[in-house]
Amino acid sequence: MRRGREEAFRQGKWPGQPPFGYQLKDQKLEPEPSQAQVVQRIFELYARGLGTWEICNRLNTEGVPSPYRKTWKPAGMLRILKNPAYIGNISVNVNGKHVSQAHRRGVHA
Repeated sequence: MRRGREEAFRQGKWPGQPPFGYQLKDQKLEPEPSQAQVVQRIFELYARGLGTWEICNRLNTEGVPSPYRKTWKPAGMLRILKNPAYIGNISVNVNGKHVSQAHRRGVHA
């Protein structure tokens, strides 16, 4: 079964829950438009020098839904900012080894 999971991943099929900003179509990651806009905005604010607390406060004040809890938290924000899927690189741990691949386009690419 693990070998099948690895092969499916190598074929571009996502093995689990997609990251925030993505949806699954035919088991492949595709940007989810409304969430992708939020992810792009997070990266833009971060690139302008805002920290995770400031970004969270801004999104919470504006009522932007959080993927993790009722409100945005810095830990969840860091998960997004550090996730390589947002620049087009995806990877999973299959059978104790790290399997990576690039996909067509990241949400932030």
